[in-house]
Amino acid sequence: MATATKRSGKHFQLDSDKIKCAQRALHAKTETEAIEHALDFAIAEHEKNRSVLQATERFIKSGIEIKNVYDTLVVRCSRSASIPRLAQVFGLGFLFVPINLSSYVGIPTEKSNSDASLVNFMRNVGSSVGTSMVTTIIAR
Repeated sequence: MATATKRSGKHFQLDSDKIKCAQRALHAKTETEAIEHALDFAIAEHEKNRSVLQATERFIKSGIEIKNVYDTLVVRCSRSASIPRLAQVFGLGFLFVPINLSSYVGIPTEKSNSDASLVNFMRNVGSSVGTSMVTTIIAR
């Protein structure tokens, strides 16, 4: 964003550590420049978020249909599709918590890091296998 040449004479109480951190992160030469860059960044992020939200709302309201090459997978985008999906995934919280808790039963405290890494590794392998199986089924 363009910086305004007209400056205001207001006084603010700001955390000097945050200003120094912003100055380093934004590669600003002065504290004033760091604050201006940070404000420009915040305004630009707000504009991007607003644009994405508007685009998402237009996409949902359009009722668009997305089809793949083989015309076997159809995704209809509508608000009514989100309610059954919420009902479908509601129970997942009741499934994953006991599975994760049961993976730590009987494991000494000093080995909990190794157990956590093994559980996460197996979860990643399982999701990769599941994704490849579903992809293969859809492709056939």
